[in-house]
Amino acid sequence: MSQDATTEGPRDRDLIVADIVARTGIDEAMIERLVRTFYGRARRDPLLGPIFDGSVQDWERHITRICAFWSSVALMSGRYHGQPMVAHLPLPVDTPHFDRWLSLFAATADEVCPPTAAAHFVERAHRIAASLELGIAAQRGEFRPKRRRPLPAALKPMPSITCETSALLLVDFQSRLMPVIEGAAAVLDNARRLVDAAQLLGVPLLFTEQNTKGLGPTVPELHAGAADTAHKMAFDACRHRDFLDRLPARRDIVVCGCETHVCVLQTVFGLLRAGRQVFLARDAVGSRRAESKETAIARMRKNGAEVVTTEMVLFEWLGTAEDPRLREILALVK
Repeated sequence: MSQDATTEGPRDRDLIVADIVARTGIDEAMIERLVRTFYGRARRDPLLGPIFDGSVQDWERHITRICAFWSSVALMSGRYHGQPMVAHLPLPVDTPHFDRWLSLFAATADEVCPPTAAAHFVERAHRIAASLELGIAAQRGEFRPKRRRPLPAALKPMPSITCETSALLLVDFQSRLMPVIEGAAAVLDNARRLVDAAQLLGVPLLFTEQNTKGLGPTVPELHAGAADTAHKMAFDACRHRDFLDRLPARRDIVVCGCETHVCVLQTVFGLLRAGRQVFLARDAVGSRRAESKETAIARMRKNGAEVVTTEMVLFEWLGTAEDPRLREILALVK
């Protein structure tokens, strides 16, 4: 497979941004208008205002940084380089603050943006708020189930997986780890199907390797030519500064890998915090024990990941029986 098919450079990112702009009407000027209007109101809000007054010293610098954040989340521009969770952990905020933040943000987006753009912003705001709220609670030693805040009916997304908007992330399929994974042969078979389909249909992909010196390289069964590999030590790949820049600039990330309850789980949470939509291929992830895998899958689902199967991904990527590559996809699932 060619380098162009497996990695994405600045030109590819520009094409992704242009596609989102064309579909939603969002541009950098709209983002700045939304951010400035929202924070102007938030600073005057009796619940949110004191939080911002106590934590933001330079408002112009803060606005610039938040505009970069929303550019990365809404347009996949890659402008933001930071860790939102780390920035929010010290703040004295809880569920009422997130509820108010979302309410005020949705009202502002509805006023400032056209309907399609407002829906795009608000759906991502809900995902980000849910991740931050749970992360802050966990930092305080609290365990709480995720509370799903319903989106207005007009804003509810219809999740689907397309070749044009998704990328494939393969987490830690490494030579010294796979022998202890329960059902490893089936997990590898499905991961291979995803790789083959991605190569066939032009879906970009990225491998990760955890502590390569200790766990070995990616298994040869999944060799994918010039595909990029991100080496890491943190269980959450998103904690590495350059990981999100190396990840193909696509809205949706199909995730498979090992172990489900460690690196897959934590990386999925990192992707959700970064505003990506995650599709977890449950038959292409593995752990040493079944209960660890199933508990992790349930937790990821509760926190916003879409749980799918390999065949679901393949046929959603394909889209139609009229596609001339149908025969090759059918050969992968037989």
